[in-house]
Amino acid sequence: MGTRWLAVLLVVAALAAGCQGPAPAQPASSAAPAAAPVPAAAASAAPAALASPEPPLEVRVAHAGLTPNVAAVWVAADLGFDRDYGVRIDVHRTRTAALSQAALLAGEIDYAWTGLAPMLGARAGGSDVVFVGATTNRSSAELVVRPPLRRPEELVGKTFGIQSFGGPPHIRTLQTLARLGVDPSSVTILIVGDEAVTTAALLEGAIDGASISYTAAAEPKARGYQSWDLMALGIPEITGIVGLAPYVREHPEPTRRLLRALARANTYIKTINTSDEARQRVGEVVAAHLQQPVEAALLSLDQVRETLPADLRVNADEARELQAFVGSVTPGVQDLRLEDWLDQSALDDLEREGFFARLGLR
Repeated sequence: MGTRWLAVLLVVAALAAGCQGPAPAQPASSAAPAAAPVPAAAASAAPAALASPEPPLEVRVAHAGLTPNVAAVWVAADLGFDRDYGVRIDVHRTRTAALSQAALLAGEIDYAWTGLAPMLGARAGGSDVVFVGATTNRSSAELVVRPPLRRPEELVGKTFGIQSFGGPPHIRTLQTLARLGVDPSSVTILIVGDEAVTTAALLEGAIDGASISYTAAAEPKARGYQSWDLMALGIPEITGIVGLAPYVREHPEPTRRLLRALARANTYIKTINTSDEARQRVGEVVAAHLQQPVEAALLSLDQVRETLPADLRVNADEARELQAFVGSVTPGVQDLRLEDWLDQSALDDLEREGFFARLGLR
């Protein structure tokens, strides 16, 4: 990425606690397959694409998480929804959310896909980053505990594994415990590693519980482990697109076009239970990025598709709830004003122009 990275090493170190997602051996750009024709099922539910002869605007979007939650970005880029709206999404993978934030500061990327927790940590650390649109707003995971633990009151004093302090698995663990009536301060939080390592530690009895994805939870549950479905509990987990405030203000059109493509992608993903063609295409795209069988990818998407926010809106009350939990473990986050870090002006523009109505959401 060049010598400009030297200027942001201190920022990377400061933000490292907010990292998320397993890290690949090397950061790399994902190679999107050639855009395929949009099926009639998708076209009939979508607003008209831009008919400009000009080449599409290129936007560079980085993500660290390797999770089905990134599906909207992958589907928009790989199935050509971005080009329908006059933009080309250049998807990059970074090792951590901290490196994505550093890339924003260095001008190496235009936007980052990330969780609200790392974004708030970056903001508290001095980054002028803003959240512009959510691709998910519910936690797609389960809190799984080893036998013989069965009831919430039995979780007091137990040890829960996470990937990093202040990251999404940490925050959703605290949220779930509180929702179950367990004081989060009454348990021990232990950094274990990525989801595969955490799940192995749970199966080996090294930890008592962990918040892990539906796919990872399948084996412990088959062995009789108790679990609580975070989505059923209504645990908010906001992930989506962030950018530097000056760039978002000065480049409104790329932001609007990117959000159109992501909204279209989420709308299409929501049809995988009614359209065989959509199910096949979405399953293949997400499975390729996750490097897992198509059916495993679809299992996770089936759990979350009904809750995907096709209008990409962030609920202010849920955002404040998340901020409170992040602030309990990350200094400075509690003092941030929501009005400063949440910028939904581009979504307001799309609402006024009738985009979401044409998308079939109103």
